[in-house]
Amino acid sequence: MTIREKIIRTLHQAASELEQLHDDWYVFGSAASILLEVELENTTDIDIVTSGRDAELLKTLWHTKNLHVDSKPSELFCSDLSRYHFELLDIEISGNLEVYRNNKWQKFTIYDYEVIPVGKLLVKIPTLQEQKNILHFFGREKDLQKIKLIDKRIAETEL
Repeated sequence: MTIREKIIRTLHQAASELEQLHDDWYVFGSAASILLEVELENTTDIDIVTSGRDAELLKTLWHTKNLHVDSKPSELFCSDLSRYHFELLDIEISGNLEVYRNNKWQKFTIYDYEVIPVGKLLVKIPTLQEQKNILHFFGREKDLQKIKLIDKRIAETEL
């Protein structure tokens, strides 16, 4: 089974709860890149950004799957963080995600996205260009390395 298939299967397993969310939510990070066929070899989880109230709702709905992570802010990220165990991949939820840039906390916002159907579930994923913007915004070395792979995928789609 490919990593893309594992992501899709995990989203299928999570679909009934994700469909109950009130606000927009997005798959981002490596899972989003893989779903848009960027050549990343692996990911250990599916990152999803939600509103604060939806992060709380998932804590209730997935309480038996909760892995109880440390949700204290890091130097770069602050959110209502939670992680849930599914059969093939974990899902990490970042509610009200903020990123520390330019000496202040800034709300993480996805401006441009695609919708990919996973069964009946409609999954919002940042476009490849938006993923590049996000990675630049995060600014870590590992993020900057992923931009090269996204550029490669963009070039392939333009042929």
